[in-house]
Amino acid sequence: MQSTLARKLRVLRAERGLTLREAEQLTGVDKDTLSKIERGLRHPYDVTLSKLARGYEMPVEDLLEERVPLSEAPESEPAPTPAPTQESLMSRTEVDEWLIEQGHKDRETFLSWVEECEDEDDVEQKVAELHETRDRILEELRKPEVHTWMFPRRSGLATKEERVREALRPAKLARRLANEIRREYVARELGLVNYSRVLFVEGKADDYLVYEHDRASHGRVRERHERLLETRQAAARELEESYAKALAL
Repeated sequence: MQSTLARKLRVLRAERGLTLREAEQLTGVDKDTLSKIERGLRHPYDVTLSKLARGYEMPVEDLLEERVPLSEAPESEPAPTPAPTQESLMSRTEVDEWLIEQGHKDRETFLSWVEECEDEDDVEQKVAELHETRDRILEELRKPEVHTWMFPRRSGLATKEERVREALRPAKLARRLANEIRREYVARELGLVNYSRVLFVEGKADDYLVYEHDRASHGRVRERHERLLETRQAAARELEESYAKALAL
């Protein structure tokens, strides 16, 4: 539980872009104590846990909660049947095969590809590759011959209105597919950005990425990022000094 709590506290602080001193002001827990808890060197008393939970606006139980293995998870009531939703065009076999031909990765391959990243530079490179793939797919999807191949027109329609509607259907479906692709690639980019934060929190990277939309909309995101980086480097120096003192004894 201690290592889970330590990591959870590091993530909570990183998500908020707080320095240790700012976290101290927010929670009322001394920054040195908080640093030791975040590094798993100390387990907090109940009073300290309450302060942390109150400062981060979450129940104490959520701080202490550990993931339960699927085999040990309690059985629950069957979920209600969801309302029917519009079919995902990307899930169609012929569309999926066409996307793979254009360089698109299925979900499993994409996740394995992301896990190859060792630092923020690797993540940044993969974000650039992601943009290139998305743009190439969307450019190819603009071609009328792709519309008619992917969404062939139906024949034997009785009325003129039906025939006109059918003539417009391939282009309409192609636009819908393009929107699905854009949403999928936004989700994948966010996934990469979040993975860079995981690498940072786990100490495997010296920096992490900020989503482009956040950077444009919130001028203070970069400033908080720099403060977080300085705090992390200071904590690393503190750990090195403590280790050197321990060796000198």
